[in-house]
Amino acid sequence: MIFNVRELKHMIMSSESLKKIWIELLENGLRYKIYRENGFLLENAAERYLHFRKLYPELCSRVPQKHIATYLGITPESLSRIRKVMKEEQSE
Repeated sequence: MIFNVRELKHMIMSSESLKKIWIELLENGLRYKIYRENGFLLENAAERYLHFRKLYPELCSRVPQKHIATYLGITPESLSRIRKVMKEEQSE
């Protein structure tokens, strides 16, 4: 997507409703960024995977494991081990 930043900024600043939408988008983006960073700082890989499964249950079966691993900040091999351990724990 290519756009003129100056024109976009002028358009947003010229309308109160666009300002409110823009601020909401920025706030949501910031919330998501903080959530992701906290996950990397406070949770181990298995906990991050559990949260991913809780937030996006339909993606676990539709998205390649390498993409999920990248999103979680781990290698596909590590994700495979985590999934294996979880599967073993469920069968006990």
